[in-house]
Amino acid sequence: MSVRYPLNEIVAEKTREWLSTPELRPWHINRSIDNATLPVSALSREIEELRQIVQELRESNSALQSRVSALERKLIKETTADNLWEISDNNLLALEEISGIATPPDRPGGQDPFDALKGLLIEYSDETVDSAELVKSVRGK
Repeated sequence: MSVRYPLNEIVAEKTREWLSTPELRPWHINRSIDNATLPVSALSREIEELRQIVQELRESNSALQSRVSALERKLIKETTADNLWEISDNNLLALEEISGIATPPDRPGGQDPFDALKGLLIEYSDETVDSAELVKSVRGK
C-alpha cells in the first residue's frame, strides 16, 4: 500500500532539500583585488592590444574564408569535370554498343577520349562533312 503525499508537501520537502545543500564556491575571491583600480594607461594599453588581436583575427578569418571559397570552387569544378567525363564515357560506350564498333584494345589508357569520338565520326560521317574539322570545332581548336 502506497502513501500519497499532497503536492504542496512534496514541493516543501524538495525545497528544504534544495536549500540544505551547500553552495559550491569554485574559487575564493580576493576582495582587495576587486577594490583595486588599474591605471588608465594600463587599461588603454590592454584595450589597444585587444584591438590588435581582433584585427589580426579578422585578417586571418578573411584569408581563411577566401581560401575555403577557392577550395569550394575548385571542388565544384573538379566534380563537374568528373561528371562530364563520366557522362562522355557512358555516351561513348552506348555509341559503341549501338554501332557495334568497339574501341581497339591496343589504345593506350592516356589517349584523348576525343580521338575515339573522331574515329566514330569518321566511320559514320556524311561524305560532305569532314569529321576531323568537326572534332576540331568541338574541341575549340
